Amino acid sequence: MASSRILLIASLALNLFVLGVLFGAGGMYLSASQTRRDAGPATASATSAGQTLWAASTRLSPAHRKALQDYLTREGEALAEPIHQLRTQRRHAIDAMGAETYDAAAAARAQSDAQDRALAIRRELTMGLTQLMADFTPEERRMMAEPVQKSRIGRPADAQLPPGPSPDLAGPPATP
Repeated sequence: MASSRILLIASLALNLFVLGVLFGAGGMYLSASQTRRDAGPATASATSAGQTLWAASTRLSPAHRKALQDYLTREGEALAEPIHQLRTQRRHAIDAMGAETYDAAAAARAQSDAQDRALAIRRELTMGLTQLMADFTPEERRMMAEPVQKSRIGRPADAQLPPGPSPDLAGPPATP
C-alpha cells in the first residue's frame, strides 16, 4: 500500500514536471515568434526573407507607398522587354557553358553580355529609386536601403499583375 502511494506521488510529480516543461516551452516559442513579428522584415535580409521592394513598400506612409508602387509599376512596364532580353541572354550563356563542344571565349562573352545587361537594368532602376527616396523620411530610407540593394530584378510575386499576358509567357517578340 505504501509503495503504491509512493508510485502515485512520483507519477503525479513527473506528470506535473512534464506539463510545466511543455507550457514553458510553448510560452517561450510564442514569445519569440511575437518578438520576430514585432521586429518585422527589417531584421532579415532582403533575399533570405524574400523581401521585395513591393513588400517593403507596405511599411511606408500611404503617400510614399503609392509613389513607390506607381514607380515600380511604371518601370516594370518600361523594363519588361529589356528584362525579357536579359533572360534570353542568360539562357544563351547557360547553353554556351553546357554545350557539347565547349568554347570558353563564347561562354565568357555570353556570360559577360548577360551580366552587363543585368547591371544596366539594375543601375537604371536604382537611380530612379534614389531620386524617389529623396522625399522619404530618414527612417523610411533606412528601411528601404537593403531591399533596394538586394532585391531581384523582375516582377515580384506580391505585385499586382498588369492586364494581358506576361512578356515571359507570350514568348519572344515577333520579328518582321
